Amino acid sequence: MAEDPKTVFREAQAALTCAAQKCFYYPACGLDFIYPLQHFSKWCDNFIFCDWKVGDRQLFLDQINTIRAERPEGIADVAPDFFTSVLRRADVRKLANMEEILARFFSEMPSNLRRFLADPPSPERHFAELWITASGGEKKFVRVFWLGMEGVNIYSKLFSQKNIAPRILCIKNWGLIESEWTSFGTWQAHLGQVVQAGPHKPELLVARKGDHDWPWTRPVTEFTDWDDQPVIMWARKKPTSRNQQVRKRKSR
Repeated sequence: MAEDPKTVFREAQAALTCAAQKCFYYPACGLDFIYPLQHFSKWCDNFIFCDWKVGDRQLFLDQINTIRAERPEGIADVAPDFFTSVLRRADVRKLANMEEILARFFSEMPSNLRRFLADPPSPERHFAELWITASGGEKKFVRVFWLGMEGVNIYSKLFSQKNIAPRILCIKNWGLIESEWTSFGTWQAHLGQVVQAGPHKPELLVARKGDHDWPWTRPVTEFTDWDDQPVIMWARKKPTSRNQQVRKRKSR
């Protein structure tokens, strides 16, 4: 569970590690905040949006303000109904630094990424917790992080290195945002390698139909009103157990 909201902002990495439990993680999100918050808050109450090229703090706040809701009657809490905070610069710069992941996973680097790392901008970083109106009119309480950082590195630091995984990983936008340097939809590419490096894997994967080759192949839900083509939430194909293998051999 997430820490008390009064202390959750003191250490950015500690707060984000905490938020990673039951989390929806969306790298290359662009400005796509509203639909995920409204439609995935039935599965997750922590959301981490990440994009190194698009957006700023005000755009983030303007969007989430459009789905703010009043606290439901009968729910008492000392926390405010709507709270925002800028995460501490020193912690977030450490989180954004990519030296470790590049040394561990990548021997070569595309030129656009190399230029970005040579002179990285001050990373955008913001937090909000609020009641929202979800799809169907239901009110949900969510904690939302928005990080103006590179998504493969953030996955490694928040999940793989902590021996955890987000509940839902969304890679819907990887081919739509200009200057993305790697194919999120390819299981053997950089994001897939980082996911494979961790002992735990996301329970669910969200991607545009026909846009990935990850071993998440069992469709759970289809979203037809989110993009110009269907977006599907996939469950991972479970490996065949030893008992199932024995039964299969006996049936031959």
